[in-house]
Amino acid sequence: TGSPNVVSVVNAESGSYPVVVGWNILEEQLGSHVHGLGIKGRAHIICDSNVVHPYGRSAQRSLHNAGIEMTLFTFPAGEASKNLKTVETIYEWLASKRVERGDVVIAVGGGVVGDVAGYVASTILRGIKLIHVPTSLTAMVDSSIGGKTGVDLPVGKNLIGAFHQPIMVLADVAALKTLPQRVLKEGWAEAIKHGFAFDETLVEIYENELEMLLGLDPEVTTSVISKNIKIKSDVVTNDEREVYGLRQLLNYGHTIGHGVEAAAGYDRYLHGEAVSIGMIGAAKLGEILSVTPIEVVNRLIELITRFDLPVNYTDVSIDDIQAAMSRDKKMLSGEISWVLLDAVGHAMTYKGVDQAIVLQVLKELSKT
Repeated sequence: TGSPNVVSVVNAESGSYPVVVGWNILEEQLGSHVHGLGIKGRAHIICDSNVVHPYGRSAQRSLHNAGIEMTLFTFPAGEASKNLKTVETIYEWLASKRVERGDVVIAVGGGVVGDVAGYVASTILRGIKLIHVPTSLTAMVDSSIGGKTGVDLPVGKNLIGAFHQPIMVLADVAALKTLPQRVLKEGWAEAIKHGFAFDETLVEIYENELEMLLGLDPEVTTSVISKNIKIKSDVVTNDEREVYGLRQLLNYGHTIGHGVEAAAGYDRYLHGEAVSIGMIGAAKLGEILSVTPIEVVNRLIELITRFDLPVNYTDVSIDDIQAAMSRDKKMLSGEISWVLLDAVGHAMTYKGVDQAIVLQVLKELSKT
């Protein structure tokens, strides 16, 4: 599309799709974009209890004004809803609405909504079209792009899922204004990750524009989110299914991060908070292995601290973290593949890390 708001295009096996980014664009643009994509069926909006007002309703109005027939389903907000029970409830609701193959699911919300609605879209009627309307920072810069969908099992995160690329992503950056402060801050973790793993100039922008970003200055924030989306889009375009190791680099901070998240119980740390702790853990690990220069470690700790994100965990059992890490999907023939930084803006994978070193790092991260 020739829209001025298209900041990147993801080229996936299933076809290319645009990522549209702007400030206050949800209600004015969603309907016309859906119209432009030539959707013949109905739209099924799926959102959670946090975003139905105002964003689920904005999406509804936008579609209504474009003459598109729609339905709306809301489920309780939070990681605790990210399971097969929620998925089944939505299947039954869609079946009762007589969902057809030409319909589209529109996921309006943060990461949990995108994962759940995306998984539903990937499986109902063996797969129908999907549009992501991310309303959280984490979802905008990361989870809405790339086609990963899934739900949790009690023993671990994202163990059930499918790749299902959307036909469009529409990110209205103004939606960040209504996020609770803790959830907004958590989202910067994935953005910091993009900078440290892929692009030093992005790290410099964070360091220099921190106040503007935390204050959600429309121009600066929209520009920075667009840059993050370009990074994620390029990685997905070049390694959609994590075959070549490039997409794996997006997991920087996630090995320890997912371990902490699971061991603490999913309500203790938000995903981005756990990833912050995990990024510092991976930096310390890299330092011990002489991969990560100490200046890189210090620069990361300083930026994470300035964003008011955690650098330690408290009251989480190290045994539980190690057990959760051993169940992680990033295992290859029983071995964890670590993502380590060798410079600011450059990451690499590293296998064969001694458990004793991992234990040492986990102890260093623990603040009792």
